[in-house]
Amino acid sequence: MIVLDPPERGPRVYKREWKASAWRGSLDEIVGAVQAAVDEIHRQGTQHVGETSILEYKDGSSETINSLDALREAVENVDPAEVKNLTVRLAGGTPSVLLRGTADKGLSVTAEGSEAFAAGMVATLKSRLAGGAEAGGMMVLVPIRPFEWFLLALSPVLFVAALVFFFVDFKEDDIVFFLLMAGLAGGMPLFFAFGLIADNYRNSDPIRFVLVPEGDQFPDEGEAKDGPVWRTKAWFDRHPLVKFVLTLLVGGLIGALIAEGLDGLLS
Repeated sequence: MIVLDPPERGPRVYKREWKASAWRGSLDEIVGAVQAAVDEIHRQGTQHVGETSILEYKDGSSETINSLDALREAVENVDPAEVKNLTVRLAGGTPSVLLRGTADKGLSVTAEGSEAFAAGMVATLKSRLAGGAEAGGMMVLVPIRPFEWFLLALSPVLFVAALVFFFVDFKEDDIVFFLLMAGLAGGMPLFFAFGLIADNYRNSDPIRFVLVPEGDQFPDEGEAKDGPVWRTKAWFDRHPLVKFVLTLLVGGLIGALIAEGLDGLLS
């Protein structure tokens, strides 16, 4: 009888990932994040870490760099505006890290190893690269054009106008028709505005991974006005959906106030 020993099971390998759908930052940020990853792999007891970086340029050429020190030196001579894609791979046996930035998909970080290593590495790199993700989110926002702003502003105006118009001949039996027509009047500009905004976004096809010189992550940072009013305006500019919802709420409130005032005058 032949007895075969069962195969030895190695330690389980976990995989964790973080993605930024858009990222704008500097090569110095990338190098700092990679250095933190190398230090963490060393703390896992792995002394030798294979380091490979690939820079793909907009002219179709590419450059392979086989050490972090060489990458750090190359950063001083590379024009970040000419880099289209970037890949950095670190491997120290089981623990490994892959950082990849592409023009069409943004930035991704993948870590493999023990559960603690994979989760901790992704959390570390995410915290270091989060500023670039925020700048990237601002970068790919498609600005709303003046005519689209006009349609958005027209919506609550038409809604209020419809309330006033139908209120004149309002009867209790017509409440459904009353609300439906007011909603349609206010909703038509929104329908056209959303169609234009969506079409403009599809056609813009923004680049989602951009390397810039250190300090230029936020283009308007040096010109930003200070004070609570300007900071609030900047926050709303970064969150157009919140601004839009509040516009509707304010428009509805104004309409309710006008209707209440007319009710008092006509009764």
